Amino acid sequence: MADDIRKPARPVIDIGSFDDPVNKQFWTLQASPKGGIFGRPPKAQFRYKVVVPGLALQDSRTGETTGRGTAATRGGSDKFMDEKDGEGGLVWYAKSVDKPGIDIPDDTKDHYQTFGVKALPRPRVTSPTYKPINMIIVDPYYPNATRKVARMFRRGGLNDQKARDLIHPNGTLTDFSNSFLETVGEVVIYQLDEKGNPIEKWTLYGAYPDKVDFGKLDYSSDDLVEISLTFYYSRFSVEFPKIGDEQPFTYFPDKFDEATPKPPTRDQALELCKEAYNQYYAGSTADRTIDEFIADGDCESLGVPAAGGDSENRENEDNGGDGSKP
Repeated sequence: MADDIRKPARPVIDIGSFDDPVNKQFWTLQASPKGGIFGRPPKAQFRYKVVVPGLALQDSRTGETTGRGTAATRGGSDKFMDEKDGEGGLVWYAKSVDKPGIDIPDDTKDHYQTFGVKALPRPRVTSPTYKPINMIIVDPYYPNATRKVARMFRRGGLNDQKARDLIHPNGTLTDFSNSFLETVGEVVIYQLDEKGNPIEKWTLYGAYPDKVDFGKLDYSSDDLVEISLTFYYSRFSVEFPKIGDEQPFTYFPDKFDEATPKPPTRDQALELCKEAYNQYYAGSTADRTIDEFIADGDCESLGVPAAGGDSENRENEDNGGDGSKP
């Protein structure tokens, strides 16, 4: 675009120190200290920038050889003979990119407890499915975007024994995966205002392109070559600056290891069981008490064993006994 705010000539304000005391209107307004009113248009799709650290690399070889017969490199080269290109991972050639999205599962969705009685919703807010990020980049002549994308996969060991040896001489899948993830880095998507200042900062953690389409060639078309990437990520955070009456804040900043969750305590398990009991008999007359519900094993999956089973043994073991009744 003619006025590309992704690489502004004037310095932009960091999101942490941004402050815009606007009022609450669709076309928000801000009073100037020198008099007058300045408009703030709604967020526009074309005002953004994307940073992918893995696309900040370029070949560091000089084309010459050293006295030992190895390829000569410029200063700052790493073991893969790559170096930073000075752009900081800014993908200024990105044509479009999705913002993150979430899908919340609900185990009781569209279920009925009894005839004509819908089950109460139980959304698993802490276990969402994240929407893949689709990004389309135009392939410039230089920097060569195709080469930059290929480089990321090489640094993960794709069909390159020399690269695999550089990662680890006896590397495992974990070694190659970690090298790939470290190369890609944390992908950041900025929503910008009309001055190029970031007003949203979306950070994708554990991000990597799991699908790449290097485009197509066509004699009948004069379109530019485009590369499509689909990014998977394990979680995201979003940071907002101070605008209007709202203070700066970062949403979803914490990482939780859901692969090894802590088992619920006895009290927590009983509370979950009571919720399951109430939900099971919602809108109908219960034909069992909560104790009978537990005795029938309907809460075993929640950590409450059926009566007469492991619960008594567990209680005795907790008290230092041998599991036998007194």
